[in-house]
Amino acid sequence: MTGKKRKPIIITILLTAAVVLAAVFGKMGYREKPQDLSGTVEAEEINLSAEIAGRIINMPAGEGDAVKAGEVVVTLEDRKSQTQLEQAVAALAASRDALREAQAKLGSLENKHAGGQAQLASSRAESRKALATYEDSARNAGRMEKLFAKGYASQREYDSSTTSEQEAKAALAASKANIREGAARLDELASDIKVQERALDTLRAQIDEAKANVGFYKAKLDDTRIISPINGVVVYRAFRPGETVPPDTTVLTVVDPQDKWVRIDLDETLLGRIRPGQRLEIRAAGLMRQVLTGTVFDIGREAGFATQRDVTRGKQDIRTFRVKIRVADPQDLLKPGMTAIVRIP
Repeated sequence: MTGKKRKPIIITILLTAAVVLAAVFGKMGYREKPQDLSGTVEAEEINLSAEIAGRIINMPAGEGDAVKAGEVVVTLEDRKSQTQLEQAVAALAASRDALREAQAKLGSLENKHAGGQAQLASSRAESRKALATYEDSARNAGRMEKLFAKGYASQREYDSSTTSEQEAKAALAASKANIREGAARLDELASDIKVQERALDTLRAQIDEAKANVGFYKAKLDDTRIISPINGVVVYRAFRPGETVPPDTTVLTVVDPQDKWVRIDLDETLLGRIRPGQRLEIRAAGLMRQVLTGTVFDIGREAGFATQRDVTRGKQDIRTFRVKIRVADPQDLLKPGMTAIVRIP
């Protein structure tokens, strides 16, 4: 076979092989090569500051120490607020004692008033009886006087009727005096009750004011205590016990080691290869054999800095997007600030 005949045969074989390979790769689908990107481990970070200026008298947690949510991590000295709070608490207790005494006195006055009303009602009933007795006695005395004048009644009977009339009249006068005295007592008690009710209103106002003072000084005292809002680890301590802290200045920084993520700046050319909820492999620099799993939970909506600049006319900058991957790290291998490698499939 001559060289001229072999050449078309070789070309035909190569073309056939190219077609076969194209068909095979077309069925398998083209897969881009995974890329490893460097990122930074981050965590929820909270800066704790004081509301007021003061000297630190207690700071039990140092850098690297664990703290619990609700734990007092810094205490500032404030003797004045402590004294004012104690005085306010004492004033509140005194006002409450005075209120109880005033309420007891009001109850006693009200009981006396109720008893006086019952006594006045009884005196009025007795007065009505006394009036009826007097009217009977007066009629009887008038009848005896006429009979005595005609000689039909003895001196003794006449004197007896006259005495009965006088006694009934005195009893009626006494009953009326009791009514006047009872009514006067009720008026006096009613006046005392009104005075006592006004005193109670004043004491209640004093108690409200005392409660407000207690709340105010308690809030001031609470401002001397810095409390950690989360379970976490102290990663930065800006002051030490004995130093004076200005207001609104960070004293401690606490991070939550259970809420960690890796932040990477992803080239826009790779943006189509990830999506929220996607699981990615993560390795810590220096611990490359330890493979962790992370879940994409945040993809930036705006592009960041460019990884490549337009140094030749017509070539566009390649910009990046911030991506955050939350990490499942039960062994706490990753520390905030560490470098981590994220594999983009």
